[in-house]
Amino acid sequence: MADLDVLAPGDHICWAVDADDDFELTAKRCLVEGSRVGDKVLYVGPAASLPGSPLSAVAVKAFDPGPALTGPAGVDDMLQVFRLEATSATDDGFRALRVVADMDWMAGLATNDELTAFELRLDAVADEVGAVVICAYRATTFPAGEVARVNTVHSQTFGQPDDLGFRVCSDGPQCWDVTGEVDCFNAEAFGLVLASAASSGTVRVRLDRLEFIDVAGMRAIAAAAEAGAVARMSLESPSETFARCWALLGYEALAPKVELVR
Repeated sequence: MADLDVLAPGDHICWAVDADDDFELTAKRCLVEGSRVGDKVLYVGPAASLPGSPLSAVAVKAFDPGPALTGPAGVDDMLQVFRLEATSATDDGFRALRVVADMDWMAGLATNDELTAFELRLDAVADEVGAVVICAYRATTFPAGEVARVNTVHSQTFGQPDDLGFRVCSDGPQCWDVTGEVDCFNAEAFGLVLASAASSGTVRVRLDRLEFIDVAGMRAIAAAAEAGAVARMSLESPSETFARCWALLGYEALAPKVELVR
């Protein structure tokens, strides 16, 4: 659980905003605290919320990225802008870039799968550039199930979103750290997240903090590797039990792209 008054570079927070929460008061406090500790603070939200907003008044820059989000190319461009803003912040002597994003700006622009994939990539960028990113999902806009999905690819949580039991977060270039438990109840969601993480080249998946995984979870790993464009998926630090079950279930042959690194 995140404390919005004490955030460090690289933190990526999923904020579940209930209908009766005072979003503007809490978000303003977070931006003001960011300025106090030396961060360059940005506010991202839907265009209609920007004029006259106390968040726009506090932030160095406030904008709606929605018009630029047109397919994969738009996502790439937006993440590149994010990198440039973070680089500019450190070059100008700020501690880090801090962004509070009212995710209503993305409502209707992406499916839940696309939104989760976007947040996964954003987590990697936040980790890469050492930015603080708070993504606010309003209960009045996003169903609880959708917020639960995107919560799985944030390193921290604020508020009370439903918990699917696992997280997949960036641990360096093309490296993902899996925590929690994966079983038949959440294996489908886990597989979709892992498939989003799989890209060209070698993807590293760290399992040393994974507490439990059943056959459905292993099946999801194999399917994600075979369905994605990844050349190889390295599963690092699997438990003895995982390695034994993986071999007994025949996944060494069924999932040739997957390599266990012990």
